Amino acid sequence: MATIAPYKSIKFPSNLLMPPTILAMSDSEEVSAKIPDSSYRQTLDREIKESGKHIRQSGWRGIGKKFAEDLYNLLKYNNVEYGYSHPAEQLIERTLKTYGDLAVPWIFDLYDKNVISQPQLTADILKCLGRLNPYLIYDWGYKLALKALSHGDIEVRETAIAALELWGGEEALLILKNIAFNESTLWLKKYIEQIISDLAE
Repeated sequence: MATIAPYKSIKFPSNLLMPPTILAMSDSEEVSAKIPDSSYRQTLDREIKESGKHIRQSGWRGIGKKFAEDLYNLLKYNNVEYGYSHPAEQLIERTLKTYGDLAVPWIFDLYDKNVISQPQLTADILKCLGRLNPYLIYDWGYKLALKALSHGDIEVRETAIAALELWGGEEALLILKNIAFNESTLWLKKYIEQIISDLAE
């Protein structure tokens, strides 16, 4: 399994979208299981329902547009490098903790708008998502990674595989088993096979 160096902190720009956290979750919180239990989902659903009025009043579409613009600019003008934290991770994490599943379409839309024209930005979205707590991306993150695995750009596929490796779980193992046979790049296929072996242990 690949070893990633400890992240070095990068200060989050103060002028970007910084919504108040509705669902408290410590960044250093340890997770004992890859798959969120029902109590977590119930808590998330309750918080989203209770915050729905606030979101409607403040114009959640406007919030989504601002989020997409900020995320695009962070990724476009700041390289996402292995071993270093990136301000886009913090933006995505804070937005998901605040708006939960309501924020997922904003991420998918940004991905879909750039998946053909800007594969590097697409790969960077996956890099940032791969570093997030599995609780935050379950289970839509796996679906996005699955979409990326059919991309013609090898870096996009590689980052999708790396994200699945980091999240782990039965979903990741099943996806990788299903796509291993179709991967035509030899070194990438070997990478998939190694991850499958690690996750199956």
